Formats: sequence, C-alpha cells, structure tokens
Amino acid sequence: EEELRHIDLYVLLQNMRFDDKIDFIIDVPDEIMEYSIPKLVLQPVIENALLHGILEKVTREGTVVVMAWEEYNGKTRQEDIVFTISDDGVGMSEEKLRQLNESLNNAEKRIKSEKIRESDESNMRGSGIAITNTHLRLVLLYGHGYGLTFRSEEGKGTEVEVRIPKKI
Repeated sequence: EEELRHIDLYVLLQNMRFDDKIDFIIDVPDEIMEYSIPKLVLQPVIENALLHGILEKVTREGTVVVMAWEEYNGKTRQEDIVFTISDDGVGMSEEKLRQLNESLNNAEKRIKSEKIRESDESNMRGSGIAITNTHLRLVLLYGHGYGLTFRSEEGKGTEVEVRIPKKI
C-alpha cells in the first residue's frame, strides 16, 4: 500500500509538470495490499513508462495501468504476487526489447557467478541502470524466477511484469 501511495504522489507531480496529460489507473485488489513489497520497486518502472513511453509520443499524453494478482509459480511451487505496469506509449522495437531482456538476464548471470563489479555498470547503461538495479535487487532478495520481465510492441506500448513471492 505504501509503494502505491508513493506512485500516486509521483504521478501527481508529473501531471503538475505535464498539464494532466497522464491517466493513471490502479487495479490492485485490497487483499494484495496486505503483502509486503520492497521499497522503490514499482516507482522506477512507472517512471520509465512515463519518460520512455508516454512522454516520447508526439502528444505527450497517455495512460499507465497498474494491476496485481496472486498466481501459482510452477518453478518455485509457491504463490507469487504479480504486478503489471503497462503504458500506451511509443513501445520498443523488437531489437531494443531483446537487448533489454538480454541485459537483465546477463546481469542476473553475473550475480550467480559473483562476478558483478562496479565496472559492470557500464555494460548495463543501455538498459537503464534503475531498471537493472530494481531487477537485480529482486533476484538477490528472492532468487531466480523473480524480478522484471518486459513485453513491448513498437507504436503500441510496453508492459512490465514484476514478480515477487507472496509474503506478509
């Protein structure tokens, strides 16, 4: 619930800056609000949706939708909380989407091999350091199978899935 309040404030500030051109819809069931989510997980994703999606459109207006639900995870054999953050911004090309997901996967592999160093940050810059850091924090906290997954279609928008284990 606290994380969603931070997002509300962030969007309110952005709408003040950009003349109320951003619609923000939250569809999160009350029962999901009981579960804890690490701080600053959703906000960087929303910021990315605004800066690299909606504000890249000619009209500089659009919609961001946050949804959440519980889902069984076959890999971990436990219940997860899944958030999706979707926007109707400019989206990404298939190549850019592939590079982003590859960058997140490579960063995760470096964690597994314990070879991640400060110098590796230069390799992550193309994917957005805040997004990479958010993904890596979730992987470090919860393990493989958790974190961020991106889907996008150029000209139509982007959807980011944030997966965390269901824990109170």
